[in-house]
Amino acid sequence: MRADGLIRGGGAMNSQMPFRWRLLTPFVLTVLLPVGNGRPAAAGVQGNPPTPAIRDSAGVRIVEYRSLRGARPLRVDVRPFLDLGGLRLDENEELDSRQPWLSATELANGTIVVNELTQLKFFDGRGKLLRTAGRHGAGPGEFNQTREVCRLRGDTLLVIDYSDGRLSLWDDVGRHLRTFARPGPIPLAGCLPDGTVIVQGATVRANASGDRFSEYSLNRLDGSVVRRLGQLPTPVYAGPIWLEPSIVAVGDELYIGDAKTFEVRAQSLSGHLLRIIRVMEAPRPVSVEAYRKLVEAMVPGNVLDSRRAATLARLMA
Repeated sequence: MRADGLIRGGGAMNSQMPFRWRLLTPFVLTVLLPVGNGRPAAAGVQGNPPTPAIRDSAGVRIVEYRSLRGARPLRVDVRPFLDLGGLRLDENEELDSRQPWLSATELANGTIVVNELTQLKFFDGRGKLLRTAGRHGAGPGEFNQTREVCRLRGDTLLVIDYSDGRLSLWDDVGRHLRTFARPGPIPLAGCLPDGTVIVQGATVRANASGDRFSEYSLNRLDGSVVRRLGQLPTPVYAGPIWLEPSIVAVGDELYIGDAKTFEVRAQSLSGHLLRIIRVMEAPRPVSVEAYRKLVEAMVPGNVLDSRRAATLARLMA
């Protein structure tokens, strides 16, 4: 989400890539803008949202929705303000559909930077490709697979490389400035405007319900720890479904969305829990038929029938 709009990814899945609950493999970025910014108006909210029960427990505000049935989502303008990617006459303007972590950030001058699989692409405010930066590789100014691009103060760009955890700094026109080694086990959850990154610890623990947690920390680019963030949920791989938490820093608060329980927690950067927002009625599970389709899409059709059948049976178990 941008301060003045929404950035949405959409597109087809790679047949050999697991379904990610957080984001489908995208190849088009659509920017939708809500009311109040002088651009096309949003349609607004339709219907009344459910009324939650709000209570305090040991200084923590708990917001509980019994059910979200009947709730109508926020609607924004059906006309996108800007589309990036998709099929283009110039293939350089397209976005690689193999990139499962496509994200974008807007610079102060209106330039939009997208992290493609192994490079950065710079677009102007009308969607015209300005330049690309970076290439595939393991050296300075190269990427194995980008995870996220973050805008730091002064429009410096920080790029997280998922494959080896390296971090690299770039200026606002795509010049490589510096590369840092992995600052921790995995700089998984993103970065803050001051250049610190949220890092997941190596040790994973599970509770009685099978939920998995790890110790997270806020680290500097050189790997030194600024502060501990406490035990937060970790990604869970379940066949073709990848349940990945969303951890986002907003101001001096951290919002943690658990993809398994659909519970959102807000805590201070010092680790103090502030709010819990949850839905009491369990979300609708993925049907067996939908799960089977996901499994079948994962396994290539050009393998031996016996091997493919065995793989499908294992993933469906």
